[in-house]
Amino acid sequence: MTLTPRTERTRAALIDRAERMIAERGTGVSLREISAAAGQRNHSAAQYHFGSREGLIEAVVATRSAEIDRRRGALLADLDGAVGAAGTVGATVGATVEELVAALVDPWVELLGAEEPSYSLRFLAQVLDDPDLERALADSDDPPAGLRTINRGLARRLQHLGSGDLTRRLTWTHAVALRVLAHEERLGTRPGPGLAAVRDDLVGMLAALLRAPAPATGRVPETPA
Repeated sequence: MTLTPRTERTRAALIDRAERMIAERGTGVSLREISAAAGQRNHSAAQYHFGSREGLIEAVVATRSAEIDRRRGALLADLDGAVGAAGTVGATVGATVEELVAALVDPWVELLGAEEPSYSLRFLAQVLDDPDLERALADSDDPPAGLRTINRGLARRLQHLGSGDLTRRLTWTHAVALRVLAHEERLGTRPGPGLAAVRDDLVGMLAALLRAPAPATGRVPETPA
């Protein structure tokens, strides 16, 4: 369905306002409140355009995920080029755990360094803390392409883990990264040594989490080449 420019502007305003209000107040904020805050005289505008609270939240997630995934795709392409120049084909084959974790984390870190205040990370953290919404969103679509590529690359580097342990570690990695950076977003971290230190520390910590010995065998993984 082709949307008119006016409809696109209305939907964008509702998405922006929903993201900020949910980030600040939680997922219980009503559609009428969001419509009013977005400047809509019809306070049922969010209901009209998205059908339900879940529909609006899914639209926010889809919009922001697409933006983040485009950035992850660019980072992976750069990594492909750097790794290829070193004689190995493909980032997911030759990249280290740290490089792949950085591709996961860096687009979120860049939000914290932007001129305009970000609400995306707090919004996502609020959604993940709502069990009903988390389940609904988890069942809705496959992970974005960039995230799938990162997960595949990490799986190749973490063959000491069984499939269940790997799935759990990847889930934890995403959750920990998001919540740490949502906390930094709340604090209002800005560009500079402080933000760079947060990024580097987070990447190192998550890489260590992923490389830790498998719980069943205690076997220490080989150091990546």
